[in-house]
Amino acid sequence: MGRGLRMIGFPHVSAFRDRHGKVRFRFRRKGSRVVCLPGAPGSPEFAEAYAQAVAGVTSKLEVGAGRTVPGTINALAVAIYQSAEWTQLAATTQATYRGIIERLRRDYGHLGVKGLKADHVRKMRDLRRETPTAANNLLKVLRWMMAFAVERNLRQDNPVIGIKPLKVDSDGFHTWTEAEILKFETHWPVGTRERLAMDLLLYTAQRSGDVRQMGRQHVREGRIVNKLWLTQRTG
Repeated sequence: MGRGLRMIGFPHVSAFRDRHGKVRFRFRRKGSRVVCLPGAPGSPEFAEAYAQAVAGVTSKLEVGAGRTVPGTINALAVAIYQSAEWTQLAATTQATYRGIIERLRRDYGHLGVKGLKADHVRKMRDLRRETPTAANNLLKVLRWMMAFAVERNLRQDNPVIGIKPLKVDSDGFHTWTEAEILKFETHWPVGTRERLAMDLLLYTAQRSGDVRQMGRQHVREGRIVNKLWLTQRTG
């Protein structure tokens, strides 16, 4: 694997082959020594070793050693990574959520899940007031985590519910010019996934929500059939 393949969703982690040809994983961050991580990404031992490495513990970790304290945000994160709910998330969503979860573990991992209150969440949000989008993403992920905790009987309520997101000032996205569309088409030729997505959105007059559900069943005799019309005819 040469210099190592970076792992999406695991900052500072790369994969490599050892002298026996086995794929291994290591945590390497500037200012810290390299930590070899046991198991595979997503496994309990990997999650535990990664959490310890992120927290700055660089001593050798044995499988089964240094378990997280039950009831803490650290323990909740490990439970989430091992859950069916986590495996059902898209890879891109996992990567986004993991980045936020790991920052929560770094700053608040030792705190108890049951003790988290709405006032604490507001303070977390307000600390990110200079970056409202990041603050709102934190609320979204924390709300999901607390819903998971309620479902697993780790607490009785979700303290994030009812907390308003911060206002994000934006002028929105401007409508693409013909030159911008041509530039995109030149970069993404016919046959690529990106070009297919744009063509469906641009030329079928369908809402984005409907385009996401379009498939081969909406093609009739070489033509794309209006999704709403097809639903009415076959419903």
